[in-house]
Amino acid sequence: MANAGISGTTSAVCPSSPAPVAGLDALARLERDVLALHGVTDVIYYYGTNDLANGCSSNDIVASYREVFARLHAAGIAVHVTPITPRPGYTNQNNVDRHAVNDFVKRGSNCSDSCTSLMDFDQVLEDPIKPNSINPPYDTGDGVHANIAGQQAIADYIAVKALA
Repeated sequence: MANAGISGTTSAVCPSSPAPVAGLDALARLERDVLALHGVTDVIYYYGTNDLANGCSSNDIVASYREVFARLHAAGIAVHVTPITPRPGYTNQNNVDRHAVNDFVKRGSNCSDSCTSLMDFDQVLEDPIKPNSINPPYDTGDGVHANIAGQQAIADYIAVKALA
C-alpha cells in the first residue's frame, strides 16, 4: 500500500481558480505517483475538496475524473472513488457542485465502465445534523480535515479484501 496524498492538491486544473493551487493536479501526478510504480492494482481516488475551494466547477472536476479514470482503467488499475467530503466553508455554489460530483460518482454515470467501486467517505465523515460539515468527533477543528478518529473511521470503512 502506498499513500501519495499531498496537501493542497486538486483533481482538475481550474481556469476560474482565484489563486494558484499549492499542489499538482491529478493528471500531473498520475504517472509519477501511480503508473510508474510496479504492481499497482488499485487506487482509492479521494479528490475534489481542494478543487471546490479553489473555484473549480463540477464540470471541471468530472472532466478530470473521467480522464484520470480512463488512464487508470487502460493501465488495468481498479478505481475506487470517494465522493467529495463536506466542508463548512463551502459557498452555496460549492455545495451545489459538490453534490453534482457526488451524484456522478454515486450513480456511476459515465464512469461506471472505469470505476470499480464507491468508497463513501462522505457518508463516514458527514455530520448527521449538518450534512455539509464533518461530524465533530471526526473534525480536527478546521472543518476541512479528519482527525485521528476520522481517519480511523475511514480506515475501518475500507475493506482491504475488496482491494485485493
